[in-house]
Amino acid sequence: MSRREEFRWMMLRIKRMADPWLTAVHSLASKQDLGKRRRKKILVHLGLLTKESGFKIAENAFSGGPLGELVQWSDLITTLYLLGHDVRISASLAELKECMLRVLDSFGTEPEFNHAHYAQSKGHKTPWGKWNLNPQQFNTMFPHTPDNSFLGFVDRKKYLDVIHSYMEVHGTVHGTSTVHLPSYVHNHGILSGRDLQFLLRETKYGVMRGQGGREGGGVEGGTEQK
Repeated sequence: MSRREEFRWMMLRIKRMADPWLTAVHSLASKQDLGKRRRKKILVHLGLLTKESGFKIAENAFSGGPLGELVQWSDLITTLYLLGHDVRISASLAELKECMLRVLDSFGTEPEFNHAHYAQSKGHKTPWGKWNLNPQQFNTMFPHTPDNSFLGFVDRKKYLDVIHSYMEVHGTVHGTSTVHLPSYVHNHGILSGRDLQFLLRETKYGVMRGQGGREGGGVEGGTEQK
């Protein structure tokens, strides 16, 4: 992985976060017998980095391009490796072989876009979807839809701790993700557009836990002065 230029940004992230990752896996090992886990051969195919995709995400990673997908891929690869699996990384269609698929899909794929015949009958012309998979095979970055599996990415609680030392922290987190929220976060759950506007009017600073200002995040909302 370290010898290929298209993986350079992900390698830098993985190395930068090595200490927290090792601390986390040692903590997990103290609670579970990781030696009893079945070691699997896992092919991680990064379709967004293939030449055929035309996205040029790796090429633009150091010049202001989108990083959200690279963040999630980095965390997934690190997790699988530290859990002891035999991980192989692919960014070429020629390397992709038939296997049990789990699709890393940042924004999710709802069933009507996943089922090819239905999508065609409804006139959906998007290039995404139409894979005819079980919707639970799609792993999302954020919990957009219960039809898919929420995978997420590594969050940084220390970042929120620093903000909280100066201000109140408010969030708009919904569903099972709330279990990961620090107790000091005033969580409003899902808000209507009108209620969200009222909340933002009372906000002094905004923190988006995603790709800068381009995406919403797992922890997003306003921080109010104490």
